Amino acid sequence: MPKTEYKTKTIHKKWPQVLLGGVAIILLLCLLGLQVYGKYALTEAISDKTPKNVKLTYDDLDINILLGSVEFHNLNLKTLNEITEKIEILATAEFLKITDVAYWPLYKDKRFEADNIEVKNAKITTYKEDTGDVHFSVDELSFNISDVKTDKEMLQNKIPFNYETLDAELQELYLDLSRFESLKVASLSFKENNLKFEDLSIASKYDKESLSKRLTVERDYVDFKVPQGNFEALELGTAKDSFAVSVERFNLNNSELHLYRNKLIADDLQ
Repeated sequence: MPKTEYKTKTIHKKWPQVLLGGVAIILLLCLLGLQVYGKYALTEAISDKTPKNVKLTYDDLDINILLGSVEFHNLNLKTLNEITEKIEILATAEFLKITDVAYWPLYKDKRFEADNIEVKNAKITTYKEDTGDVHFSVDELSFNISDVKTDKEMLQNKIPFNYETLDAELQELYLDLSRFESLKVASLSFKENNLKFEDLSIASKYDKESLSKRLTVERDYVDFKVPQGNFEALELGTAKDSFAVSVERFNLNNSELHLYRNKLIADDLQ
C-alpha cells in the first residue's frame, strides 16, 4: 500500500512537466507547419503575381514566420517587352533579405512595412527598346535600406517608398546619356547621406574624327574626368511631381574638362 501512494505522488509531480512538454511539442509542430505553409504560399504568390513578361527565378528561399524575415538566394530577373519580347532588364543578386515584415498593416491596409532590406552583389542591365544597346548597367551593387514603407499610392510616386537610412556600394556604373555621350563611374558609395565616387567620366563615345563623320550639325566633343569626388549631405526627394536632389557641399578633385568643336560642320540653329 505505501508503494502505491508513492507512485501516485510521483505521477502527480511529473504531470505538469509532461503537460508543458506536450504543449511545447504541439507549438513546435504548429510553428513547423506554418513555416512550411508560409514558404509554399509565398512561392505560389510570387508565381501567380509575376507578370507574364517577367521571368523570376531563385535557387533557394528561406522564411522565418516568427521574425517576419524572408531570404532569397541567387536571384535572376528578366523582363521582356510585351510586344517585341526583346529583353528590357536583366538583373541578378547573390542575396536578398527582408527583415521584420509587419504582418498587420500588410493584411489590414495592404501596406508593406519592413525593418530592413539588404541586397548583396547585384548586377543590373537595362536595354534600349529601339536598338537593344545597353542603356544602364551596374556591377556588384550592395545596399541596406532601413524602415521601409510603401503602399499602392506611394508606388505611383517618383520615389515609390519611404525609408529612414540608405547605405549602398557599387562598381562599374554605366549610363547612356545620348547618341554621342555616356557616363561611367568606377566605384561609388553612399553612407549617412554622403556620396563618394572614383574615376567618373562623361565622354563622347567616339573619337574626334569618328564623331565629326556622324554629325550633321555642330556638337562638342566632350572629355570630362574626375579621379575622386564626394557630395556631402545629399538628400533625395520630390518637388512638384519631379525627382529632386539637394547637396550641401561637393568636391571634385583634380577634375579635367576638354571640349572640341569642328567648325566645318553646320551650326545647330534649333
